[in-house]
Amino acid sequence: MKLLHTLCLLTFLATVDVHSQNREAHRQENTNSFITLSLWPIADPYAPRLRVGYTAHLKGHWKVGLDAGYGNGALSFMANEEFQNEYKLWEVRPEVHYILNPKSSTIKYLSAELFYIHQTNVFLNGDYTTDDGNDIAFDQADYQRQKYGMHFKFGLFLNIGKNLGFNFYGGVGFRIRDNQYSNTINPRETDIFREWFAQPNEFEGRDFNFNPALGIKFYYKI
Repeated sequence: MKLLHTLCLLTFLATVDVHSQNREAHRQENTNSFITLSLWPIADPYAPRLRVGYTAHLKGHWKVGLDAGYGNGALSFMANEEFQNEYKLWEVRPEVHYILNPKSSTIKYLSAELFYIHQTNVFLNGDYTTDDGNDIAFDQADYQRQKYGMHFKFGLFLNIGKNLGFNFYGGVGFRIRDNQYSNTINPRETDIFREWFAQPNEFEGRDFNFNPALGIKFYYKI
């Protein structure tokens, strides 16, 4: 009896899968392009910005996209007062998508993304650790951060309406971060104990590390 139930269940699942494949076989390839708005970066307490993008269909399994972001003190409502002072940021993110099944109603993809971020601040009454390990306190200093690298991601475009939906994605990659301090007013050596969760701007110099990619975009399909 159990064997009969198992065979019936397998037959049912196979029938559903065949019907699903038949529907996808008759469905036209997805040739849509997307205008996107990233919802994640505006809540970043250290580098808030607005990020918009455009993902264009090429042919078959391939789409390409470009995201651009910009942030300043007026947008940094989640950041503390220190980060709002003279804060400016811009970024670019080109990306290549490989669509796993162009005929699927929910587009799933693998992608490779390059990114570059340029950020500046003026910090007051702060401190940092130099590239050679010395702790420096200051009354005021100009700060510049450059961050660049690459992500490998898996994602999907999930429809919530005729032309609207969400793009969920996650992945991992690597980044190089380069922090620089200049025009320091009243620099003086000090001794600082830093916790393991120290802020990334507290260290001067170049650093290589792995970098996660996780986020959500709102899209309009065209």
